[in-house]
Amino acid sequence: MSASGGVDVTVEFHVKAGDLKGCILVTGFHGIGATGYIAVKHLVSSLKAELIGYIETTRTPPFVSVEEGRLNLPFQLYRHGKLVFVLTEVPPHPRERIEFSRALANWAIKNSFDSAYLIGGLDSRLREREEDRMRCAATTAFMKRWKADVMLLEKGLFVIGPLATMLTHFEIMGFPAIALLP
Repeated sequence: MSASGGVDVTVEFHVKAGDLKGCILVTGFHGIGATGYIAVKHLVSSLKAELIGYIETTRTPPFVSVEEGRLNLPFQLYRHGKLVFVLTEVPPHPRERIEFSRALANWAIKNSFDSAYLIGGLDSRLREREEDRMRCAATTAFMKRWKADVMLLEKGLFVIGPLATMLTHFEIMGFPAIALLP
């Protein structure tokens, strides 16, 4: 039990691949329109990324399916070249979303990843013009490193959920990360 009376949350990474130094983390979740999940699922499929491992938590959702002749687990890790994808087939349990997101960010930092690209959704009502296809929220380290000329999220708008937790941790740790919000 934790000090707050709840169950301690553990997040374990079971990875078969070798060195991840210099890799780029790409992930998204089931937020607005499930945009992040759909984008990551599409990238994994279209690039034919290799399954390299799984993430297991205290409250791993009781969900498996069969895809391409093998079990498809809730949280899977894939790799294609320097891209490492975290595919969340179902959202992390509400009581462990923050810990899951923070552990994922820590894992990327600990394994010397180069940067992180987090994909989320943007409410379509925020698009004033048709060419307003995406907003971004980036860490200071990302903006300094790439001097990115991107359309940033306007003042008064927010990134929420796992992407916000990850961006917060990456900012504190001085790690280059950007949330892409199409």
